[in-house]
Amino acid sequence: MTSLLVFTPKLLAEEIRFVTEELPPFQFTGADNRVEGAFTELVREMLKETKLAASIHIYPWARSYQTARTRANTIIFSLLRGEQREKDFHWIGKLYSLTSHLAALKSRSDIKISGLNDAKQYRVGTVRDDLAEVYLKKKGFISKKNYYASSKYSVMWGQLFNGRVDLAFTNSVLWRYEVKAEGYDPADLVLLYQIEDMASDLYMAASLGTAPDVIDKLSKALEKLKKNGQYQAILKKWQL
Repeated sequence: MTSLLVFTPKLLAEEIRFVTEELPPFQFTGADNRVEGAFTELVREMLKETKLAASIHIYPWARSYQTARTRANTIIFSLLRGEQREKDFHWIGKLYSLTSHLAALKSRSDIKISGLNDAKQYRVGTVRDDLAEVYLKKKGFISKKNYYASSKYSVMWGQLFNGRVDLAFTNSVLWRYEVKAEGYDPADLVLLYQIEDMASDLYMAASLGTAPDVIDKLSKALEKLKKNGQYQAILKKWQL
């Protein structure tokens, strides 16, 4: 059955939902359970610009990703853009660029990696439904043999420090914040190997059922904030 929805301001206020994960300094749960962070601040400026009403929710990554794939009028941030995801979302705009790495404990001097295939002899930690898991599968890694997917980053780092995995799939910015938040010392880690061909651009994207008018307004708002300097000011504020 086909139905026609008219998106009135009242309906949009009820329907628009931003979903994300704990990923400091980009987005995280702050004081009074308020969602904070650089990209959260950017989202709020975009909503001011568009005059759209919306709610922002932090869930484990797998839940946020699944919600954005299946629920109409859902916006997800920050999402790595790759070939496997291209047709699953409407892409609103790029938020940031990262490089991808395999991290190890400095004490693990026995781990030697000169190419990605070398990592297959170890246990690599990643997050379920993250693009990193898709990448590892594509490169021939096998679940529960040489890669292990956790529900969220905090679990992954715990597995690394507790010796349940040998390496962690991470990026150039977020690992320090994630490790410190779990009570570990970032100085105990080293970025052992850079993954050159891993998608590294973080995007904001909308579910396929999102109203075209919403996508257009948010895309234009993001572009405007980049042009008028507000985007750069937010990144500077958060030391990005």
